[in-house]
Amino acid sequence: MKKGSKQNIKGLMSSLGVKSILTVLTMLIIDNSGYAQGWTTVGSAGFSQGAVDGFVSITIAPDGTPYVVYNDNANENKATVMKDSSDVWVNVGSPGFSAGSASLPTIAVDGSGNLYVAYTDSLYGNKGVVMKYSSGNWEPIGGAYFSDTDVYSTSIAIGLNDTPYLACVDFAYGQGAAVVRKFDGSNWVIVGGGPCSAGSVGWTSIAIGQDGIPYVAYQDDTNDGKATVMKYTGGAWASVGSPGFSIYYAEYPSVAIGPNDTLYVAYSDIYYGGYSTVMKFNGSAWVAVGNPGFSAGPGSGYTNWIAVDGCGTPYVVSTDNDNSETFVMKYIDGGWATVGGNIGYSTVVDEGNTALAIDGNGVPYVAYIDTTEGNRATVVTTTTGICNTGVPVVTSIANWQIYPNPATTEVTVSCEQGVGEVVICNVLGQTVASPRPSAGEREVLHADISELPPGVYFVQMNGQAKKFVKE
Repeated sequence: MKKGSKQNIKGLMSSLGVKSILTVLTMLIIDNSGYAQGWTTVGSAGFSQGAVDGFVSITIAPDGTPYVVYNDNANENKATVMKDSSDVWVNVGSPGFSAGSASLPTIAVDGSGNLYVAYTDSLYGNKGVVMKYSSGNWEPIGGAYFSDTDVYSTSIAIGLNDTPYLACVDFAYGQGAAVVRKFDGSNWVIVGGGPCSAGSVGWTSIAIGQDGIPYVAYQDDTNDGKATVMKYTGGAWASVGSPGFSIYYAEYPSVAIGPNDTLYVAYSDIYYGGYSTVMKFNGSAWVAVGNPGFSAGPGSGYTNWIAVDGCGTPYVVSTDNDNSETFVMKYIDGGWATVGGNIGYSTVVDEGNTALAIDGNGVPYVAYIDTTEGNRATVVTTTTGICNTGVPVVTSIANWQIYPNPATTEVTVSCEQGVGEVVICNVLGQTVASPRPSAGEREVLHADISELPPGVYFVQMNGQAKKFVKE
């Protein structure tokens, strides 16, 4: 792997604190050797105790806290989760909490801040495991493991009513079919009763629509390794557009959903030499977003993570394997542009081991394995050109609820401490309703939404926001 020089600003960050100098750093040119402005380290670089053995995943909680999971070389390659706490990375629960070594761990957080981690566990013959962080400990949900045989490529997402969904390559079905499970509160239930793919697949990625519909993207072996996306609706799995819609092999597909349930898929496009391609579904067919094969170089490893901000802008993190460089790019003004310039760590990442997440304020975060820090984990972020929908991220988890969700004619806001000033906003942050409690009702507000068009909305109260879907 080629390695380039990098000016060390770690000491500056430690002395001043990352968040206090974020604005300054977004204007700072690191040096003139290909690293550009806009990216800064969250906390310390290489914050993990030991090396990361192959995979890292990141999620952002409703309160804006980034969480990272990785297989921890300092703890026999078991799963460890850490979070940023005032620019200091701390363990969440015990490090190395999995029973055996954890392969390809992924992490998700629900609307109440509950953390879930999915992975395959070597102690159980690479069967799939999901752990939930509760009362200071990591505990398995739905049994010690959820699969009867070994699985691969676990991908976890949270649906309506904070319901966890999981996709994986499940070898209980032939050479490994795509299977989706849903946690019903006690057990993992296979959605649709069987695989969602027609045959074997090479990789899975799951996302949940704003209406609660699960979507799964995979590399489809029955269609020559091309990309296919399926959705579960009307009690059955159905293809979104044509199965095998990519031109040729689509390696490591990643699916994301933007406002108004617009579907995006990113992948390493073998037709274009492994360079990144993004497709979106326009309601009837899959079309390229910008030029196919747009990335700076061909990818390697688990590349092409995609995320969409609240303004509907897709972001992709991809690795240029020819130069061992990594870039975050977003689609804007009809083309793909590098975010914040070339990332400062671009020539020092382990091949392909990068992960991308975007917080509620449109701020992107990237987690990666930092070879200049002994293959330990590092997270960077930027505020360069971010989206601002006007909808604030939840800054604390208060004891208030909205229901039903989805809703059709009325949504109820309930708070034991008393309902404060409430406004309802659309995804652009525009106020569409300002309901008030009825006379004599202090803890409950019934908001009439019958005149609102179907879509996604946010109830804002006391500086916090909760999402609901109007059907």
